[in-house]
Amino acid sequence: MNTGANTLSCTAFLGRRRLAAGPLVEVALAVRRELDGNRDATVLVFDDASGHAIDLDLRGDASEIVGRLADHPFVKARESR
Repeated sequence: MNTGANTLSCTAFLGRRRLAAGPLVEVALAVRRELDGNRDATVLVFDDASGHAIDLDLRGDASEIVGRLADHPFVKARESR
């Protein structure tokens, strides 16, 4: 797993309920599991430091999702600071 996605802290919400919080990698996979069981769910993911929303590409299996996080623009922007 990549370092940036392991250290970027974020929180995901399903409606008003907190679905997951922690490193982006873990949150992304938790969101994917939720969507696998509930395709109609609306989940929002936010960067804990800035409050900005994070768009995630959750297609494919877990390894594909994690692999794409290394090139995620939000992760790259945070790593360059």
